[in-house]
Amino acid sequence: MNIIELDDNYKNVITQDKYVCCFGSFDGFHLGHMELVKDCLEYKNLKKACFFFDIPFSNIRDNQFSVLMSKQDKIDFLKNLNFDVIFLMKLSTKTMLIKREDFVQRYIINNNIKQVVVGEDFTFGYKKEGDARYLKTFTQFKTDIIPLLEQDNDKISSSTIKTNISQGNIEVANKQLGRNYVIKGEVVTGLHNGSKLGFKTANLNPETNYLIPKIGVYATYITINKKRYLSMTNIGFHPTLDKLNKIAIETNIFNYNKEIYKQKVSLEFLEYIRDERKFESVENLKQELENNKLYIQKKYK
Repeated sequence: MNIIELDDNYKNVITQDKYVCCFGSFDGFHLGHMELVKDCLEYKNLKKACFFFDIPFSNIRDNQFSVLMSKQDKIDFLKNLNFDVIFLMKLSTKTMLIKREDFVQRYIINNNIKQVVVGEDFTFGYKKEGDARYLKTFTQFKTDIIPLLEQDNDKISSSTIKTNISQGNIEVANKQLGRNYVIKGEVVTGLHNGSKLGFKTANLNPETNYLIPKIGVYATYITINKKRYLSMTNIGFHPTLDKLNKIAIETNIFNYNKEIYKQKVSLEFLEYIRDERKFESVENLKQELENNKLYIQKKYK
């Protein structure tokens, strides 16, 4: 798969093959996004391409903007679907000033894209003056406009999914994503409070500015070296023990005792179990954790 990074210094990058290309933000590749992907894959006589905007990590942190998928997550996702090309448009002040007609000429017509696939709410170019209907006015390529997808009378969107994750509605978010919400990162050293309670934990440092779910206890799966383990994850501040000054993501892996410091892992969220709260005693906390673990094991094993 060819990954082509685009910026405001325009260069013509493809001249030979003819392409079908879906355009969008694709944060999460939720069920609505997958309608565009499926439409692309139906064009057997064209190479498959996907165009999305790459928001620099520094901008993400400065703007406190969270994501459902990292750039690498998106690349891996499309690679598994056998896409031929990914266009990464670096989002900057200059690229946001590109006029809609210049965008079409540079990144669609000049790159031999013969079939464009967009959602009905897609916009592009300076002040978002370009949209799906504007693309339809061109004769050099054809445009498929995919209607927004609804589920349970609610339009599926990245913002709706983020709201559900932030509110602890993980099962609803997963249903809209079409898979479990995942964050990835490295296991780092913590305070070892879990071990003191008899619930040894792996402390996750997310690799990008993923949206962190609502504070509380979750049923999760953790993938280590391509093996998946049922687990229980707490997101919070340790109110019963040593209160932290920032959120910790701690996962108790069932039936697993190996050291995994500095290893990269993936954490899937299945269900919100309960709020994090301060218990009257450490013993009460330990009993509650045992109850939570038994519930997760019974339901997901």
